[in-house]
Amino acid sequence: MQSQLGEDRSDRSNRKLLELSPIGLALCRADGTFLDVNPAFASTIGRTVTETLKLNYWEILQTDCADTKKYRESLTKNSCTRSCAAAYKHKNNYLVPVRVSQRIIETEGESAIWVSAEEIFNIQNDNSEPLESTEHSNSNLEKLLAKQTAELAKTQELLQQKNAELKVAKSQLHHHSQILDQIRESVICTDIDGYITSWNQASERLYGYQEDWVIGKHISIIYPPQQQEFLLDQVIKPLKEKGSHEVEIITCRKSGEQFESHLSLSVLKDKTGEVIGMVGYLTDLSERQALEQELTQKKHCSIAFCRRHQREFAFLTRNCGTCKSINF
Repeated sequence: MQSQLGEDRSDRSNRKLLELSPIGLALCRADGTFLDVNPAFASTIGRTVTETLKLNYWEILQTDCADTKKYRESLTKNSCTRSCAAAYKHKNNYLVPVRVSQRIIETEGESAIWVSAEEIFNIQNDNSEPLESTEHSNSNLEKLLAKQTAELAKTQELLQQKNAELKVAKSQLHHHSQILDQIRESVICTDIDGYITSWNQASERLYGYQEDWVIGKHISIIYPPQQQEFLLDQVIKPLKEKGSHEVEIITCRKSGEQFESHLSLSVLKDKTGEVIGMVGYLTDLSERQALEQELTQKKHCSIAFCRRHQREFAFLTRNCGTCKSINF
């Protein structure tokens, strides 16, 4: 939008002075449509110049001056006004006290309102005479201040309540963490997307990752690449369908060593019943499998030994006391 502040648009020096002015300056039509504003005016209401140009002046002004009809009649009759105490509506929905001066000017064949506004940082020391009744204007400001104070008190009360709930939740979380650390099995919790939220000491010992490093990492770090498809089809899919699932699966330590684990999974839900994550219990099957292999090997060795020596073994039955023989 081309600037209409200043009579000589080609005068860059004047334009620069307007842009650098600490006082808010604006030009608008009688209906409140902005024609131009400087950065100081836009900054007063927490907006950019571009944002402000899309607004309506009468919607920003939040005092009796916002009575468009009455105010226009006053401007038409007097051509200008003395400075008055007012308030502008900020972008963040609170009021900014300002001292406003306004006058009617002619620009490009039509009447427009020239506005200068200066933010009031200390209302008590501001002795300018308002256009409307000071008592009435102050009454409106006091009501708005009381409303905002009540909202602030309510927000502070809610914040204190949330802080208390957070404190209790942290205490419970610490207690649960201590319980999990006493469990010998690896217990791992994740959110709904698979990012780790809880990792007990047994998990540290089993996989080699420290809790402070692994929290926030994806659970896929404990599975070798060739297990990813199996994980999706044989673990996650049935878990979503049933809410719990058990399976034996290959997992991987930090060192890269792969081993078979027994995995028991369940979904985690919040108070409303919405699924918010998963909890898994993993048991290392390496020792059990090693014992099974050892027993199998010993059995095979015994059978081979007996067959090699072709020896006959006898045993006494309990029922009849007779001897029977068995050949290997």
